[in-house]
Amino acid sequence: MADAGDSWEDLDDEDLENQFERVEVVYVPPTQSVEPTPKVTTCALKPSVKESAAEEAEIDNRPLILVDLTALSDGKIHNKFDKFGCNDAEAKREYTRKIESDYQKYANDAKLISSGVVRPCGYSVWRPALAALRDEVPGHFFAPIFPPS
Repeated sequence: MADAGDSWEDLDDEDLENQFERVEVVYVPPTQSVEPTPKVTTCALKPSVKESAAEEAEIDNRPLILVDLTALSDGKIHNKFDKFGCNDAEAKREYTRKIESDYQKYANDAKLISSGVVRPCGYSVWRPALAALRDEVPGHFFAPIFPPS
């Protein structure tokens, strides 16, 4: 799997699939005895070696920002048809380069932060935060923007 500093675009389907495992959940109502009930399959995060190591080591709280490129581009950049995709990769690259070159301006812009266009985040949690944003704001394309080295 890619490192936290690698681009999220470098992840392939196998990396994403390997983060989840199928588990069986059996529902037993509290007023009934425990008897066989229908099984329901759901997804749960797999514990990984990296997660175990992260718990033991200090959490990586280096800052980054998640930026709603749909809002910044007035809807020109979106993921309406594929929550894992982007409709205009070239426009996305232009916006991310522009934001990266002026990272501090965007990271400290109170208006963008209060409106939810820019969301401060940390290296250790940006991937799950990005996944949650895809579900919370369907059709909007959020990009992780890392501070300059």
